[in-house]
Amino acid sequence: MSFIRQGSWMALCNTGAGLLMFGVHLLAPAMMGQAGEYGLFVSLLGILHLTMCPAPGLQTVMAHQAAAARNPEQEAHVAMRARGVLLTALGAWLLVLLLGMLKRDALLAHFKLDRYLPLGVILVAGLLQLWLPVLMGMLQGYQRFVPLGWSLLVNGGGRLFLAAGFILLLGGSADAAAMGVLGGILLSLMVAAFSTRDKWHVKVPIHSMSWYAWVWDMLPMILAPILFQLMLVADMLFFRSISSAEESSFYGLAGTIGRGMVMFLGPLVGVMFPKLVEEHAAGKTSHLVFSTIKLTLCMGGLICVFMTALPACLPALLAGLESLTFSGSLGVWVGRLLDQAEGIGLMVSLLPWFSWGMLCLCCSQIFLSQLLAHKRYKALKLPMVVVMAYLICLGWLPDNIHQLVRLILIFNVILLLVLMVQAMRDKSGLSNS
Repeated sequence: MSFIRQGSWMALCNTGAGLLMFGVHLLAPAMMGQAGEYGLFVSLLGILHLTMCPAPGLQTVMAHQAAAARNPEQEAHVAMRARGVLLTALGAWLLVLLLGMLKRDALLAHFKLDRYLPLGVILVAGLLQLWLPVLMGMLQGYQRFVPLGWSLLVNGGGRLFLAAGFILLLGGSADAAAMGVLGGILLSLMVAAFSTRDKWHVKVPIHSMSWYAWVWDMLPMILAPILFQLMLVADMLFFRSISSAEESSFYGLAGTIGRGMVMFLGPLVGVMFPKLVEEHAAGKTSHLVFSTIKLTLCMGGLICVFMTALPACLPALLAGLESLTFSGSLGVWVGRLLDQAEGIGLMVSLLPWFSWGMLCLCCSQIFLSQLLAHKRYKALKLPMVVVMAYLICLGWLPDNIHQLVRLILIFNVILLLVLMVQAMRDKSGLSNS
């Protein structure tokens, strides 16, 4: 498959998976009946994203290793390293779980939780979410984009249909939706494991390897994507503490829509990365970085323009819905929507800030991936400072959710500019791409 076809397939799968995952949020009306229950679910997703902060780095490392493997012995090393990463992730998760149990009362108070079950479910999902990128990274590095795409779709589809089933059985609670998330991740893990089964038992003699040297060499590649992940989801850990229960639900919905752009555009980077690694190892150059940037700006720019125009159009849209007559379940849904007109207005007013911020973050991810593919790790020091400053400001500056979304946009613009300058300084970067 050519780059365009592979990118199109991954974009289609990622978009489909994103829509299916977003479909869980269409179940929000079922949770809106209980005050703050949807906001609690979004907050639980924030905990999940915090747990999976190392996941993008793990996928990047495994993709890099698999893409660079040239013979069966190197493939055997990839499998051995993957096993080691899985066991290490399990140990780290157990440590986090122990610390969480010791500080459970403080955690419950911060996230305004009144029960343990949803927190336990989302922590188990966190472990599986740490394992999943190891397998997905192998699929990405070996350029098995078809099963990689299906793994994404199964994750999204399983999440939606299982969450809907649990909500029907247990009622519109965050617990039921969280169990749907856990089920989707488990199904995706099974698909990825089945699709990489031939790479786990490569029967060739392999030389002993230095784990310390390998980890030290790969550590920047593991840590760097955490910068991206923190910029993507760190606000989810703070918004509930500065908003009411009702506001938190609509902020969570706006954030979900905004972050959907990253899910839509991210596959372009996923296809670009192993090809850059392969070309760099072979001493070749291409225009992949420029092509990916142009596609991202074109597609993302259209979405941002739409999101920017939406607040001005909302009153007319709501008035049009109010003038129409609906029956059945659609009428019930439209009635609930109109009853929440004030909250919908709040959500829509946040979307322009979220969308432009996420477009900047998508472009930042391209430059970050380029630096990682070329192993230009020293160039990541300044972006790390930007992210640390962002986290500090999230905890101290915003007094309300409007200030919070403005802060998100400002720091995403700063990060993009910093990474762009670092990429342009890379001798193997844009000038030779």
